[in-house]
Amino acid sequence: MELSPEVSSALRLLGDASKTDNSTYQAVLSAVSADIVAGDGQQVSQPQPPTSGVVSYCHAALTTLFLESVRGGHSTSVVTSTLEDFMWPPDRVNEAIKKLDSHWSDTQTRLSSLGAFPPHIVDVDWQLKYEVRSSGGEVDKARGAVYLVRLHLDGSANGPLTFTCSLAQLTHMVTRLKQATRAVQKHTLVIHPV
Repeated sequence: MELSPEVSSALRLLGDASKTDNSTYQAVLSAVSADIVAGDGQQVSQPQPPTSGVVSYCHAALTTLFLESVRGGHSTSVVTSTLEDFMWPPDRVNEAIKKLDSHWSDTQTRLSSLGAFPPHIVDVDWQLKYEVRSSGGEVDKARGAVYLVRLHLDGSANGPLTFTCSLAQLTHMVTRLKQATRAVQKHTLVIHPV
């Protein structure tokens, strides 16, 4: 696994039992585990004085190691050999691997939620059009009403999203959007009760 020199030196420091006592190591390991799986609205832990500079440095390095190992899909043997390369004692390696394993799926879920999200609809324009046809000089309505819908998207470089639909399709779409809105509101109330 490839890590920056800063992360590597902080991991060496965290693994060195003569420079980082076991209680500090345990505090950093617990804080990293809690921070990685913390929910969006939750406060992440802050290192406490007097060693907050060193603790912050080690905290950031161990967080980077955990996130990079999950993001890269590295096996625990790769992480173990990385920590052994940094001269970590076996007991600290085992504890770190156990923490990483216990939060692997949560971390993977959190990482997968990061990234590109669909654009937000900021405005909608629509027009009612009729498709007409002429056969032998006689004009009649071929399909009835057709709606031209234009969705204006937030930050879209490609312009608005435009499509046509019938009244039945438009009604179905509006119904599905209302159902989705209710589902999101219900989910929000479950996660953040009033």
